[in-house]
Order: sequence, then structure tokens, then C-alpha cells
Amino acid sequence: MKKMNLKYIYSAVLMFLVSWSYGQTDLDALRYSRLQVVGSGRTMAVGGAFGAIGGDFTSLSTNPAGIATYRHSEVSLTPSFSLNTTASDYEGTTTRLSEPYMSVSNIGLILSDATTNPDKKWKTTNFALGTNRLANFHQRFSFEGTTPGSITARYVENANGKKEDELSDFEEGLAYDAYLIDLKSGSEDQYYADADSNDLVYKQQDFSSDGSLNEFVISLGGNYMHRLYLGATIGLPFVRYSEQRTYREEDQNESIPNFNSMSYTERFSTTGLGLNLKIGAILRVNQMFRVGLAVHTPTAMTLKDNYSTGITSSVDLIDPDDNEIKTYEYGEDSEQALFEYSLRTPWRAIGSAGLIIKKNGFISAEVEYVDYGKSRFDFNAFDEGDAQYLQELNNTITNKYGQSLNLRLGGEITFDKLRLRAGYAIYSSPFDDGIAVENAIITNFSLGGGYHSKGFFLDIAYVDSRKTEEYVPYTLSEGTQFPVIANNTNFAQIVATIGFKFY
Repeated sequence: MKKMNLKYIYSAVLMFLVSWSYGQTDLDALRYSRLQVVGSGRTMAVGGAFGAIGGDFTSLSTNPAGIATYRHSEVSLTPSFSLNTTASDYEGTTTRLSEPYMSVSNIGLILSDATTNPDKKWKTTNFALGTNRLANFHQRFSFEGTTPGSITARYVENANGKKEDELSDFEEGLAYDAYLIDLKSGSEDQYYADADSNDLVYKQQDFSSDGSLNEFVISLGGNYMHRLYLGATIGLPFVRYSEQRTYREEDQNESIPNFNSMSYTERFSTTGLGLNLKIGAILRVNQMFRVGLAVHTPTAMTLKDNYSTGITSSVDLIDPDDNEIKTYEYGEDSEQALFEYSLRTPWRAIGSAGLIIKKNGFISAEVEYVDYGKSRFDFNAFDEGDAQYLQELNNTITNKYGQSLNLRLGGEITFDKLRLRAGYAIYSSPFDDGIAVENAIITNFSLGGGYHSKGFFLDIAYVDSRKTEEYVPYTLSEGTQFPVIANNTNFAQIVATIGFKFY
């Protein structure tokens, strides 16, 4: 087994939302930094705009001052059903796939110590713990089409300049062993492939991912004179992400000498833990109007990746025994590679405002600021080249991503014990200007309702989330003959919160 080249495994990609190479890439930093809190039915129904309202467990992961507004203890559970549908367009051919799944958005326990003593300035001292979901990673999509060019050009590009025993065991080395590339006659480090950039090749890929980013929260807050609400949350995020993609090519027209077909499969998983602190405040300006502010420290995460690849091929070669051309099938698999590293996500700040319409409901809004270019990786460099790549990787994050403002709006109308809600949210592009053709803006529309009695509540919400992003199955540093797919994703989710109050 040849020594793994970290610079190869950690290779950065162009400017696309999804890349071919794995390990620590700038896309991992974006995945674990671009959050949409998936919490209770009440918060989800109003677009997540609960920062200045409080009184909902989800706010502990956005503005923890919301815990201070409680005057009773409660326990809640939020199961959810989701359907992620992706329509992939490649050169005019659209393939649509869906991924349904069940999950638990949050589990929460609030313990409230409220006083009716008019002499005490701190009216409540509340404690809470539980989990909130910060991101979902479930997705399936597929694309297919016949276009010029082949992934074997990438294998040649990666192999050139390397001797046979220096080829990566995860990509071009497997291609070499499967006879997809070979040394040029008389050369020790220059390679060729049978398919060139002008050959029409059928391409197809299946992509699937699952997992989530959840956060265990421990929160404490207090209500000062029914005027100022303060809170803090220690967040312990834990991540589980897995992905598999199988890319295939085929010479359907039988026009490429020696090459028949190939497939390349990548298997990748990540697990990890993190730590952060959130502090927040809500000021009750008057009976109707509230404003809120929350600041989240960077999350320090320790992550572990598991990565492996496999390749198969069908090629025509000359049989040395009878000097005739025969078809051979090859299959090669890499070993599993393990990586441990650290990631620091950006600071974020959330400003919010709420208008309380007596006992008839509320209107709320919040703006979240985050600079995705502030994420930073750290890993133990094995040599000078790895340390240099770490610097290049962090520079890529700085240059590729930028400042973003996310807006959430929502409202609730109350009819005695019944509530009706609606909301809207837009998560702006994480990319710097001019970086991506498809800016991956996310828009959410939500509707919901609820029933609240003295000891029991039920909140239901439907959220329709949409985004468009580019996907590139492989890249080349030279030339333009590689596929670019437009993925239009619709993420539909139904959440239902069941809770009990204790006085």
C-alpha cells in the first residue's frame, strides 16, 4: 500500500457547491456552518422568526433569552416527516428522485422557577436541556447524458509526472490497475487514455447522502422585572454524515478503441462533536413591542472522516497467448482511509423584533449575520507540503465565501385555544460575488396551526424549502470538457410538536 498523499485527498475544487474530491475541503466547512434550525411546529410555522418572542424550546439554539419568558415547566417532543426531491438537469435531460425519511426535530425539557413576590426583581430563573436539529443531509439524485469528454482525462491529469508507484491508491492508481490509463511508450511518468475530449461518452451518476447535525443544549435564563430577559446556552453539536456516489461511463456507440465501460464509487462518512456558547437578550420596550439580540461563538468541532473508493472497467486488450483482442473485466478497491481534524465555524449574530397584538397574536422578524469566509480548518500536518495545503485550504475559504444576511418573518393569529401561523425565510448566498453561477439561495414558505390549553399543546407546521445549486461530478484543471449539472431541490417537511405544561 503506497503512502497516502494528503494534498491529493484534501484537494480543493473549483467554485461549485459539490465536489468530486473528499477529505477536508471548503465544502465541508460550508456544510457544517450553513444552518437552518429545524425545531418545534410553532417555530417552524412562523419561518423560524422567534428570537424576540420566546417561550418556545427552539429559541434556545437561536436566542437563548427565550427561556427566560417561561412561567411554567414543560416537556415537548417533535417528530417530523420529510421528502427531499431533486430534479437534476444535464444538457436538457432531467432526472427526478425523492428521498423520504422520518426524524425527531427536537426534544426539550424546561424547568421554571417563577415567583409572584412583587419584591423580587428576578421574576423567573429557568433551566432547560434537550436537542434541536440544525441541519438535514438527506438527499438523492441522479443524472445521465451523452456528451464529449471522459473522466479518464482527470486520471491522466492526476497521474502525469508520477511514477507508477507514486499514483494515488484512491483514484488514478485504481484507474491504472483497471487499464483505464496507461504509460506512454518509453515514458516513466506520462500517461494516456483511450477516450479523448472529442469522444462522445454516455455518463451517469447516482448520489445519495444522509445524516444530520443536531445540538444538545443546556440553557439558563432569567426574567428581570418583566422588562429584560437574559439567557445563555451551551451548545454541544454532534454530526453524522454519510455519502455514496457511483459514476459510470459507457461507449454506447462503440466508437472508442479498447474502452467499453467503467464505474467509480466513492464512500464517505463523517462523525464528530463540537462546543459553542450562545448568549441572548430580549428587551420588552412596552406592552406591544420587543427587540432581541443574540450572539453565537464559533463552534469548535472535532471530526473524523472515513473514505474509500472502488473502480471497475470493461476494456478490450490483446491476449498475449493467442494475440487476439478479448474483453476483460477488472475491479479494484482502495483501503479505508481515516482522517481526524478540527473545524472552527464562524461567529454569528441575530437581531430580532416582535409586535405583540394583545392576546390576538404576534408579528415577528429576525435578521441573522454570518461570514462563511471565517471558517477555519486545522489538522496535524505530516510534512511541509501538508502544512502548505492547510494554508491554501483556509485561503480558499476566505476567497470563496463571504458575508451573508438571512431573513426570517412570521406571524400568529390566536382564537382562544387555537392558533394559525405563517412564515417566510430567505437564506442568502454563502458565496462571494462572482464565485458561483447558481448562488444556492434557499427560500422557505411555511404554514401551521396549534392547539394550546393550560396543560397540553399541539403544534403542526408544513415547510416548503427550495434551492438551486450546481453539481460537478469531476473537474479538470485544463480544458472545459467536464459535466455541470443544475440541481433544483424541493425539501418538504411536516413537523408536529406534542407538549405538556406543569404549573
